[in-house]
Amino acid sequence: MSMIEFHDVQKYYGKFHALKDINLTIDAGETVVLIGPSGSGKSSLIRTVNGLDPIRDGQLIVNGFDLADKKTNVNLIRKDVGMVFQHFNLYNNKNVLENIMLAPRIVLKRPEKENRELAMQLLEKVGLADKADNMPAQLSGGQKQRIAIARSLAMKPKCLLF
Repeated sequence: MSMIEFHDVQKYYGKFHALKDINLTIDAGETVVLIGPSGSGKSSLIRTVNGLDPIRDGQLIVNGFDLADKKTNVNLIRKDVGMVFQHFNLYNNKNVLENIMLAPRIVLKRPEKENRELAMQLLEKVGLADKADNMPAQLSGGQKQRIAIARSLAMKPKCLLF
């Protein structure tokens, strides 16, 4: 079963044609790596999958939902599509544990005890359980990256974009 389908997708930034005639199918469970120089459209492509950047033309199906359809609730798609941003986007006013627990609390309404347990399991998994009470400013770049991964995994996404 396909998780992501691009059909003749076009993406522009003003007059700049960032994505041209993209046709790609990614199956559930498949790992895909995009390689290319800076400015080749890798981030643009990923941002369209999460609905952060709209496409101009074509069709983009994510987990059965058509992102080009104005009636599609992008927030429903984002529940199942996690994203680890290039610059981490951690909340600097929240500690590591709070960063991981925030979205599941608000979006999934996950019970606090379950939310905390999962967050700690994920911190163990990324080797940073001892940093649960630290603030993002106290972490190295690599540690911030692993926290961002744990934060995305806390939503139990069907698809994870890096």
